[in-house]
Amino acid sequence: MRDVFQEAALKHLRLKNRLVRSATQDPFGAADGSVTAGQLELYRSISAGGTGMVISGHVCVSPEGRASQAQNCFYDDSFIPGQRAVASVLRENGSISVLQISHAGGSVAPWPGHDAGLIGPSDGVYVKGGGAVRAMDEEDMERVRRDFAAAARRAAAAGFDAVQLHLAHNYLLSEFLNPCVNRRTDSYGADAEGRFRFPGEVLSAVRGAVGPDYPVFVKINCNCEENDGAFAEDFMYYMRELDKFGLEGIEISGFDFTPLGRAGRRNYYLQRASQAAAAISTPVFAVGGIRTREDMRRALGAGMELVSVSRPFICEPDLCAKLAADEDYSPKCTSCSKCFYLYGREGRRCIFHPLPEQKS
Repeated sequence: MRDVFQEAALKHLRLKNRLVRSATQDPFGAADGSVTAGQLELYRSISAGGTGMVISGHVCVSPEGRASQAQNCFYDDSFIPGQRAVASVLRENGSISVLQISHAGGSVAPWPGHDAGLIGPSDGVYVKGGGAVRAMDEEDMERVRRDFAAAARRAAAAGFDAVQLHLAHNYLLSEFLNPCVNRRTDSYGADAEGRFRFPGEVLSAVRGAVGPDYPVFVKINCNCEENDGAFAEDFMYYMRELDKFGLEGIEISGFDFTPLGRAGRRNYYLQRASQAAAAISTPVFAVGGIRTREDMRRALGAGMELVSVSRPFICEPDLCAKLAADEDYSPKCTSCSKCFYLYGREGRRCIFHPLPEQKS
């Protein structure tokens, strides 16, 4: 049986172990979108623990697609040096480096000074406190296709081993896939084939920009908010379509990881991820509620090529080293998700971290 601390060989990449730090937004980004010393130290600590692959927090490919003031930007070449430093830190510690590229679409709660118009598949207001979203036209789509392709080229130029397209968590590409949000009746909506068309075109543009041998991953939701039973069929259609792109791997997530984690659930997307892994040739790995070595064994035994973890790395950046040293180590993370807001209120990322004034 596979073990998380065995090497993994993908199509183009070889990982020293099967543990992945899933893309995680951190609060340390600069207001201008550049990489900070705090972020470099964070990536250094995660990779120094021995993590096999580290996926960056998502970077925006377009100015209007920035999800928050803390998010790093990657929509022009001026951002390459900072991301090159991230890739270098990860490489120095032997971790495979993956840059996640994203456009937030309509899932943005605007902040002062961020007045770019929100775009998405359909007109409406997508998030509480958000602004009005305008349905994209062909000109918008062509620009966003170019922006994703350019960001992928920059990722390769910055020295990242791979790039990951964010098709999950109800950002732009995920919004197109989600029938709860995509209400278009043209060729970019109406059914699963139509809803996949624009994300598929973006993926084709990225593949064209970086060539057939540069590793490309995607991250995708396996469920949705309404009529999830019907969406399960859409999800399998999406997986079969993605299988045609020669991807390095597909990471499976979902829209409801916060309540599921708080409820104490584990491996909550594994069933659908396992079904997908059995149906396609592209390597699949799941994120969500994977905490202990036993959780990891269960995921690997269900057909996952890798295991992906996010919030436990917020709690313990050196998690990989602790798991490797003690097979029975129990990570501290309780999936409370207070890490989403704690830094802004208390200056710490996790309830188990000391308050700033308590640090020695």
